[in-house]
Amino acid sequence: MATTAYITLQDSSGSGGYFAVVMGGYQPVGQRDQSVNKTIGGTYDISQGVNFEVHQYTIRCRETETRDGYGTFGELRRLWSLNSPGGTPSDRITFVTHFGVTRYAYFKGEFPWQAVTTILEGADAWYFVPITLFVEPT
Repeated sequence: MATTAYITLQDSSGSGGYFAVVMGGYQPVGQRDQSVNKTIGGTYDISQGVNFEVHQYTIRCRETETRDGYGTFGELRRLWSLNSPGGTPSDRITFVTHFGVTRYAYFKGEFPWQAVTTILEGADAWYFVPITLFVEPT
């Protein structure tokens, strides 16, 4: 299966771009909604919910991008900032994985960033941004 060196993130209006991923920061995690309780009789009472995925990435992006189709630091921050489920664009992100699989996801948690160059503006200004995406179950 062919893979790409980037993921694609777009809002509901189609705005977004490719975002390069630092592979050492890529961590997909399968999770499930469940509760497990031990009963007074010594057995277990288990309630199962849906299985879902959380994808953690470290994105490497520029403040100003020179490559066609790639998103900037500002665009990544804008996508993360979307917080209106009923708005246009909504907070539901179209997410295309390294494998070309299209899923829908929501940003989860914080948006910390780290400048990796001494320059903070322009095409020579690079940032590492760890993100977490809550991926809708298929």
